[in-house]
Amino acid sequence: MAWFDRIGRWLAPELYMERRGVVFAGAHPRDPVIAALWGLSADTDAGIAVTVDNAMQVPAVASSVRLLSETVATIPLDLFEVMGDGNSRRATEQPLHALVHDAPVEWLSSTDWRRRLMHGLLLDGNQYNRIRWDGIGGIKAIEPLPRSVTPKMIAFDGAQRVNYIVFQGGKQEVLASIDCMHFRGPFQSGDLVRAASPIDIGRELIARNWAAGAYISRFFANSAVPKAALEIPGNLGNEATKKLRDDFERRHKGIENAHKLVIVPGGMKLSPLASTNEESQTLELYKQTSLEIASRLYGIPPHLSGDTEKVSSWGTGIEQMDIGYVKHVVRPYLEGIEQTLSMALLSPSGRRKFKFEFNVEGLLRGDFKSRMEGYALMIQWGMTTVNEIRRLENLAPIAGGDVRMFPLNYAPADQIMAVLLRESPAEAKRAFDALLADMRAPANGGNGHV
Repeated sequence: MAWFDRIGRWLAPELYMERRGVVFAGAHPRDPVIAALWGLSADTDAGIAVTVDNAMQVPAVASSVRLLSETVATIPLDLFEVMGDGNSRRATEQPLHALVHDAPVEWLSSTDWRRRLMHGLLLDGNQYNRIRWDGIGGIKAIEPLPRSVTPKMIAFDGAQRVNYIVFQGGKQEVLASIDCMHFRGPFQSGDLVRAASPIDIGRELIARNWAAGAYISRFFANSAVPKAALEIPGNLGNEATKKLRDDFERRHKGIENAHKLVIVPGGMKLSPLASTNEESQTLELYKQTSLEIASRLYGIPPHLSGDTEKVSSWGTGIEQMDIGYVKHVVRPYLEGIEQTLSMALLSPSGRRKFKFEFNVEGLLRGDFKSRMEGYALMIQWGMTTVNEIRRLENLAPIAGGDVRMFPLNYAPADQIMAVLLRESPAEAKRAFDALLADMRAPANGGNGHV
């Protein structure tokens, strides 16, 4: 088969695709028709073909993707320079800072770029960007690539390298890893290069939710179940039945006719109707699968996915869940993005001097009272200054606000006098010894044992 493979790739490389990376023009790799053609069926036990393209039609998927995407897209992303004293500062003068903070390419803002990035991770599990070099070793743009990218691990010069096959505009192009930035999602697969799609991982769960929602839609499309029925003895003709129904609705339908006395002619019976257990169970299944998609597939806490039945909406409970959401769900994505940016955009020596970092402090802040108590402790023990705190609260600095404060009653025992008298430790000790000698002297009322 090797010779057949070589001939196929040579004659029509854009049509000869591997089973894991079908990149036909105009069709996504997980398109049901193409998937079935190549033995990659997207069908589920519920009889619904779930793909990356149609999964966003499921509200639980769409809302989870939107929430996580907007969260990451609105957190400031900066390039920091690591200083020699262990501190760091925003390297706003560096071109890379403008790319990640403002606009990676002239037609796309940083917020929109990160939103697209997260959509790729949350749906495909992978997102790719082309790195545009300026010819003198600098980076001039970072361009998002379409989903039709296939990473391929190859052996090169005794080591494993990754090339990226990009199919775009009817043409195929191969990018080296230095020219392609590959972001990976949290789900791993047997592929060493590419992460698994969350949609593939949760396909059966999404299909159950979709099937339940479709059943409910058809239920209401068929006018659901009437509230009541008139049972008539014997058999009426079509005209008589229609006249009876219209007359009954005219007399009793609508708010203005509510609670009017119903008069049923002899032999007739008015019977109330209710939803069956099947409809009730379907509604419960739809609700349960929606919550499972949000919480188990994407990690969204219940109060952010719309479930507040068993969650208190008052006090610090919601606040702590928000902080937990940032720490345990959002932060892993941020760490992955930061490290991918560093690996792709910085040289080994540059990584020792610079770092990319999201500023999540605003999301982790507690309520006003808790913040003020924490700030007071930090100032009291000299951990920060007043102006540093004011900057965190977006307040202008004040005169004298850059001085660190220390408690006078918290110092080494042999330096207390030095602190109080602003003298050297040796001078303070001599003064303290003289004070003790005076106190021990009998002439001053001492007994010599002070």
